[in-house]
Amino acid sequence: MTYQRGLDCDPVERLVDPLGLVAKRSVWYLVAAVDGEVRSYRVSRVKQVKLTEEPSVRPQGFDLAVHWEQSTAVFKDNLRVIEATLRVKSEILPRLGFAGRFARS
Repeated sequence: MTYQRGLDCDPVERLVDPLGLVAKRSVWYLVAAVDGEVRSYRVSRVKQVKLTEEPSVRPQGFDLAVHWEQSTAVFKDNLRVIEATLRVKSEILPRLGFAGRFARS
């Protein structure tokens, strides 16, 4: 598949063993093995796919639900916390609480 890693990156080609699709809210991810390492790919960044004649290999004992739960926990544990001080008009304060709901996981 051809995958766009980020906006500032060139697309890369990966030969993957697809293991499943998962969704977090409205974002879909392809969980796939690459050279035996399980990775997650945002589906909206997959630019092109090609079928190969090679059979897909599923790691022995792989459980998609367990992997996704563990992967999500590791991702959250590695997020950076950035503190900021804002100066806003008092009439804006109620709107900030509403907007913050979208930033929480």
